[in-house]
Parts: sequence; structure tokens; C-alpha cells
Amino acid sequence: MYVLWETQDTRHKTQDTRHKTQAFSLLFFLFFYCTVNGQTDGQVLTLVQGGASWADASGADGDAWGVSNDNDQSINITRTGSVHVGTHGNVTGYEFSVSDDNGGGILLMDDNANNETTDGETLGIISFDASDDRSTLGASAMIIAGASVDHTSTSKGANLWFSTKSNTTGSADGASQRMIITHDGKVGINTSAVGGPTSTLHTNGSVAYAVDNFTATSTNSYDMGDDNYLLLANTANSDAVINLPAASTCEGRVYQFIKTDVNNSLDFNNTTIRTSPTATQTIWSGPSRQLKVISTGTEWYLLF
Repeated sequence: MYVLWETQDTRHKTQDTRHKTQAFSLLFFLFFYCTVNGQTDGQVLTLVQGGASWADASGADGDAWGVSNDNDQSINITRTGSVHVGTHGNVTGYEFSVSDDNGGGILLMDDNANNETTDGETLGIISFDASDDRSTLGASAMIIAGASVDHTSTSKGANLWFSTKSNTTGSADGASQRMIITHDGKVGINTSAVGGPTSTLHTNGSVAYAVDNFTATSTNSYDMGDDNYLLLANTANSDAVINLPAASTCEGRVYQFIKTDVNNSLDFNNTTIRTSPTATQTIWSGPSRQLKVISTGTEWYLLF
């Protein structure tokens, strides 16, 4: 028989307390997995305030063991070793899941013996690896949280690092930092070699943009959208009619256009593009042209 313990006085406690009760139940089960005298082999003994009861551990959903309270919180451990905590029982396809009416949550916390978490100290790690040739240093991929300042009651800043191993990195070598989200919201890609990001988005390497082609005819037009950046417009046979989204819907968005033929024009279909504080334009003709425009939130403005 298997012993499980839970308390039933959680109905008036906070969500954090209920999570602690669940964690205690799970740890108690794992710690005291043992055989005791009971009714029938394979049953589960659940101890609650005021008494105890035996129940069948088997079920159609494959649960091997489970514990729950009157608030419908539960811990289920399946015969295949999956652990599911929360209100919705087992979640097919996952070895571990947490669910709750207010959204499931997992807390990783640095339990510093001196209660002095310092700048750079690790707060938690999520690691990903394979059992074959398992990494002896780090893991194949890791998400690491670390303090960005000495922690106090008024200063709890943290950075988040994303690290991976390349295809040529072995099990005895560590993963390399690929991306960081800093405590103040900056995102850096491959910026560890230059001291971290210095702008909201900082890329230390190449950048690729979407490139689209448009062959203009007398009956078609091209709608610029969320997935566009550079449009190569072939105007050999007709003006290239281009529809820009309303500037108010995409403040800060940038588009670039290249007219690839000397004939005809780029026609922005009556969307005025400001070329100076006192002038606007909708049609560009003549030889091959390059245009770059930005939305200011109220109008489109020519950059070059």
C-alpha cells in the first residue's frame, strides 16, 4: 500500500498556500513511498483531518496515485511516471504539468543561506538535454535567471539568459549565451562579447529582412502588410500601384521600395507621403528609384 498525506484546511488560505500544500503532499508521497497494512493491494491510503480512507489507485485515465482536496486541487502521478499538479488532472503529451483556475505557475527560487542574493547570482535554471551522451557540463540548451543587482526589499532586478550548444559542441563543453533579456527590458542577440545590449534591441551580427517581388500590370496592386519590408517593384509594363496601411495602425513601421525598371512609376494610390515639412508626394516616376518610408503614427514620412 502507498501512503499519501493532505490537509483540508486550505479553503480559506491564499493561492500560494494551496500551492505549498500541494508541493508538501507530493514530497511526502515521494519520500514515504512504502508498503503498509491495508485493505487491498494496489489501493491508496489518503490521510485527512478527522480520519483516513482507502481508494483504488487504478482508473480509466491511467492514474497510479492521486491526492486532492475540497478545492479540487490535485496531484496525479501516472503509471508511466508523469506528474500533473492542479485542477485539470492529466495533460496528455506532457511529463509534468501545472494547472490552476488563475493559471498554473512554477516558482524557481534561490534559497540563499545568508539571505544575501548578490549581483550575478543564479536564481533558477531550466535545462534541456538528451539521455544519450548526456552533457556533463551544463546542458544542450538552458534558460537561466540571474540577479542583476544585490537584492533588497526595494531592488529585485533580474536578467534572463538563453543558451544553446552548437552542433559541434560536445557533452563536456558548456552552452553559449545566444540571447539576453535585461532587467530593464533590453534584448540582446549575441551581445555577450560586447558587454550586453545597449539599446532596446541590440543585434551583434547579421540581420535579414523580408524581400518580396511585384510585377505590375494595369489591373493589379500590392498591399503592404505586417510581413513585408522590402518590395522590388517591376514597372516595365505598368505603374506599380502600392497600398500602404493607415499610418495610425503601425506607428514606427518602416518599408523600403526599389523600382527595378526605368519605365512608368511607383504610385502610392493617393496615400500622401511627406517629403518635407511643407511638401507631400504620391507618385515617383523616372529611372530606377529607391524609397524608404516610416509611419509617424499620423502620416507616412520619406526617409530617403
